[in-house]
Amino acid sequence: MPQNNSDIEIRSEDVQEILSQVPNWMIRWGNTLFLVLILMLLFISWFVKYPDVITSEVMVTTSFPPEKIYAKSTGQFEVFLANEGKNVSKNEMLAVIENSASYKDVL
Repeated sequence: MPQNNSDIEIRSEDVQEILSQVPNWMIRWGNTLFLVLILMLLFISWFVKYPDVITSEVMVTTSFPPEKIYAKSTGQFEVFLANEGKNVSKNEMLAVIENSASYKDVL
């Protein structure tokens, strides 16, 4: 006995309603409008530039900053033994304060 397929409803009423309705303007042209907006943003971004170089002030520090050292007595410096910017080690002489003794004889 052959089946009669014309009597069978393939889709429900809700699906038939959605498929038979012609989409409105936004649905038909939505993808085109979205593409145009993306292209406009790319076109505008071509002309609007952020600066590649930013001028600002910077202070570079270390985790162990330089320390100030004060002499135990007053007087004028006779000889500087360490240059500015040079790294010095612990207990190294930095300068000699003027006194009556010759520092070469003392060392």
